[in-house]
Amino acid sequence: MVTSTKGLTAEQCADYFRGILAKEFPECSIRENVSVAELVGNVDATFRLYKTRPYQAYKAEWGAPYTFVVAREGRVVAVIMLAEKWKQYNNVKYLISKMYMKKLGIPYIPFYTEMKNDIGYVVERLAKHINLQKQ
Repeated sequence: MVTSTKGLTAEQCADYFRGILAKEFPECSIRENVSVAELVGNVDATFRLYKTRPYQAYKAEWGAPYTFVVAREGRVVAVIMLAEKWKQYNNVKYLISKMYMKKLGIPYIPFYTEMKNDIGYVVERLAKHINLQKQ
């Protein structure tokens, strides 16, 4: 049984998280690779993504798709983004995705797949965010 993401391929990491979500959060429905526009519509909003740039408009369709969208009773309670390295999260596509969730008040939970991500750690982080959203 796999107990961490260290050394796994991107697909194996997705399988690892998929398994944790199914086992530890069976009351939640999970969707995968969901576009920002699918959650917020084809809109654009003004954000300041970088300290050195002024506020500017970013279209939702420009954001990176969320690896997993977690919902309870039809309501989105969290989104999970998997990326290999921290550097990926500085990419404008990831920042746009993050800002749209911030705007909606939905927890955006990033995991770096190059790190171990032991099962206990993953469950603890997810439960902290998902359980805050209980109705």
